[in-house]
Amino acid sequence: MGWPSIMNKRRGSVLISAIQKLERSSQGWDVIVMMAIAMLAATSKILDNPLVLEWFNASAVFSEPVETHIGLVLLTHQLGYFDILPLYVVLLGVTPFLLAAAHRRGWKMVLTLSAFGWMCAQFNLDGPLTGELSKWLPIRWGSFDLLAWQFLWVGGLAIGETTLRRPVLIGRKYRIALGAASSTIVLAGFLARHGFLSQAWFPADLYLWMDKWTLGPLRLLNFSAWVVSLLAWNPRFSPPVLAPVALLGRHSLAVFSFHVPLAIAATTAIYMMSLSRVSQTILGIVVIAALFPWGAWQEQCSRRRLERAVATPVPAGAASPGQAADGLPAGVDWGGGVRAARTAGDGTMLVQEVAY
Repeated sequence: MGWPSIMNKRRGSVLISAIQKLERSSQGWDVIVMMAIAMLAATSKILDNPLVLEWFNASAVFSEPVETHIGLVLLTHQLGYFDILPLYVVLLGVTPFLLAAAHRRGWKMVLTLSAFGWMCAQFNLDGPLTGELSKWLPIRWGSFDLLAWQFLWVGGLAIGETTLRRPVLIGRKYRIALGAASSTIVLAGFLARHGFLSQAWFPADLYLWMDKWTLGPLRLLNFSAWVVSLLAWNPRFSPPVLAPVALLGRHSLAVFSFHVPLAIAATTAIYMMSLSRVSQTILGIVVIAALFPWGAWQEQCSRRRLERAVATPVPAGAASPGQAADGLPAGVDWGGGVRAARTAGDGTMLVQEVAY
């Protein structure tokens, strides 16, 4: 992604980078939304059950088309079970500004403001703001609270960018103590989640601290413990073990878009056929397994596009036309594509640009 370069870019270039990332992610959102609405409408028609549309927060597309389509474009109307993508679009769009702010003011200030936003979400202080906005905009939010989940995103950015400059975040002096404490929290959360601990030990009010949609304190603590534990113990996996997962990560948007119709089809099959738990599990495994050949095909297509790219000769050390326009260094991916450079035999630099 070229995060260090983002942090050193001029203000105008940061804005351009944000617009490029918003454009790319919003295109995926448009395709997914139209595909989901079509499949949900067809499913509702086949089953003769309008509750299918209600279930996915899609009935307003047909009952209030003008307001709903405005909301879909503005990301203020979010389909049920697809609301993670609008969250991704917004957070990806503000990422260049977050990194630029961290470069100027440091991560401490950025994380402090982000934590304050998370605290506001815990006390529902963003509720009145949403109520005021609903007077002017068509708002039907999804389940995820943006003000809460942005804290997780910002924290991940801070750790990722810091590790580029300082690979070892936890020194040997604190590694054992932090590793033991975090692993204990992780183990306790695992045992509680899977019913190995008596429910009588947990007061009913405690579950309010585990809320998924507002990233409750205990849920945040558990996730942080996982992060600290992995940083402390620093497990080394062989590349073949992580290669399939990395493949899906490199093509996350395409993989997510592909999984949407599969998920809707699987949900419809479960609803229509009253499948047993075993059959539901097998169907879920099939859906997940289908993502890997799709990711492999996306990888192959990307390589072919790179091979077919037209090489543009430019003097060695000079920027390509795209770089000269936006001040980008060579080899940095800004628009969701690949800029590959190699030196030809006559000393000129051949730059290949491929848009994904």
